[in-house]
Amino acid sequence: MFRNLRSFIFLCLLSIVLLSFVFFSLIALPSIRKTAESQIRDQLLVHARMSENIISGLIESGAPASSFQKEAVELSKASGNRVTVINSKGIVLADSDEPASKVSIMENHLTKPEVAQSVTEPYGFSVRYSSTTRRDQVYVSRAIKDSDNKLK
Repeated sequence: MFRNLRSFIFLCLLSIVLLSFVFFSLIALPSIRKTAESQIRDQLLVHARMSENIISGLIESGAPASSFQKEAVELSKASGNRVTVINSKGIVLADSDEPASKVSIMENHLTKPEVAQSVTEPYGFSVRYSSTTRRDQVYVSRAIKDSDNKLK
């Protein structure tokens, strides 16, 4: 009888552990991921808003493409985030994680979900695979618009 009771208790404890694992995997992890994505989005949006004035100033001054690359690298260092600057046609002008020589051959970004969303809304947001970094990334995009709400 002692052996059967011991087996019963072991099976009960094992069942509790397995059910806890299933609960954590199916319910808690998606909630934790959603919360983390929301916090990252908010942080990226703050950095994008701060960067907007700097990039807008470069656009208005007619700065050369090399200025955008330099500024993207500086903004990235200050924020700890990757910074990509594109024009209104989706052409990449600068990318903090790529050398200037590779920027001109980067794919057009106009169809990226966060970019398309930022054209019609205050900002765009997506979580997707990056072909450049080869991993899932959280993206935030802010379109720089003039006083008539046209893309710069």
